[in-house]
Amino acid sequence: MIIYSLIIFSIVKAQKNDDCYLSVVLKDQKGYFETSAKKDRANYISLIKLAPWVRPKVIDEIKKIAPATTICNYSQFNILEGYDLPDGYIFGLIWVDSLFFEYTNAPAVKAGSNLSVSKKTFSSLQQEERDIVSKFSIWDDSIFRSKLPRGKHVVFSPLFYLATKVSHENNTLKVRTIAFRY
Repeated sequence: MIIYSLIIFSIVKAQKNDDCYLSVVLKDQKGYFETSAKKDRANYISLIKLAPWVRPKVIDEIKKIAPATTICNYSQFNILEGYDLPDGYIFGLIWVDSLFFEYTNAPAVKAGSNLSVSKKTFSSLQQEERDIVSKFSIWDDSIFRSKLPRGKHVVFSPLFYLATKVSHENNTLKVRTIAFRY
């Protein structure tokens, strides 16, 4: 099976930052989703559909954990989210510089109602997360074209990831998204 590494790149004028640009991130991810092969869409549809409920709650939790250091105040941040198809878990990581927030949303009746968020350092991340984060600026690396299941989250099937880079400078917002399995 071919893993698509098409990168969607959006540039828009930055508007008021009420939601940490999460609406623009979701729009970019939906654009990526729409350009992917129909047979691969089922692997990412849950992330796309649950994001509007889960991510704002993640941002709220981050504001509680580190009120002086919210990702909304940075000119660049990254999001890595994986979906475990067999169990229905969302695994996420949002980071700026060396400040990481890891979250898990276990299946629940209401999306985001079974959410845990924790502040991490690079060294406290799981090995697969460190591998991905260390190569995040090099999207043509083999990690982002990986076809084999690996890592702690996956036993029988690969974890499907959406990765998004967000930067805003001089009132211009750039968002790039890629999907991969690892």
